[in-house]
Parts: sequence; structure tokens; C-alpha cells
Amino acid sequence: MTAPTATRKAKIPSRSTKVTTKKQKPECTQCGLCCICTQDQDRFCDVTEKDEKRLGAALTKRYVIHTSLFEACCMRDDGLRFPDGALATRWRTMSRGPFRGWSMCTCVFLEGTVRARVRCRVYDRRPDVCRKAMVPGERACINLRALYARGLLDAEENVE
Repeated sequence: MTAPTATRKAKIPSRSTKVTTKKQKPECTQCGLCCICTQDQDRFCDVTEKDEKRLGAALTKRYVIHTSLFEACCMRDDGLRFPDGALATRWRTMSRGPFRGWSMCTCVFLEGTVRARVRCRVYDRRPDVCRKAMVPGERACINLRALYARGLLDAEENVE
């Protein structure tokens, strides 16, 4: 006895949902998934004093949120670690690509449309956590892209 076959039509992912293999380096200018927040938050990633020096005084003053004395005391009482500072976030509406019309909370330095065309305004000066947490083409990057690609395909099927 053979298992029943699926009658669902196979979908071929578009360029925006393409998942890369380990041998291929992903094109970061068409992604930006590692620069979005999954919830509403005012801080994106931790920033150290070294990161602030790399960013420069003007960008640090404008886009880095420093932990207040009150927050630091509360975190310390709760046994939490508190960072020197953190990059701010902003809400943006995507103008094209698979997330067209969606409002997303992103790193303040992300420009463009997620999964269509993006760039980091401070890529060469980005914080260490950005450099280490998501290295283009490594497992975390590929898994994140695959997760969103699956979610987008599932969402398309539910709309049809």
C-alpha cells in the first residue's frame, strides 16, 4: 500500500524567498531580516564604548539610547545585565517586496525594504554584536532566511 500523494501545487519561491546553500553567499542587499525586531521595542542591539567610538560622536548622540540610572538599578536588582547603550529602532512601512504594506520595527540604520533591497547606513562601523550575531552565509543567516521563506509561502497559501 502506498501513501496518498499530495494534490497541492508545488510553488517555486521567488527571488525574495530564495534560500541559499552553504556554498552560496547570501546577498545581504536583498535581505535585512537580521535587522528587524519581532516585537515593538525601542532598543535594537547592545552598543559598547568601543562601538560608540567606531560610530562617532554625532551618530552616538542621535541614535544610541543609554541606560538610565533608574533602569540600571532595576536591572541590577533583578540580576540582569545592562548594556552601556543600545541602538534605537524605528517603525517603517515596507513599500515593496514580500512585506509590502507591512509596518516593521527595524534597526534605525536599516534603509530600504526588507527582502527586496536594503542597506545598513553604518555597515563598516556597525556594532560588534551585528558583526558576530549574523555572519552572511553562516548557519544562523541561512536558517533565518529559510524560516521567513517558509512563513511567506504559508501565508500565500492561506490567502489563496
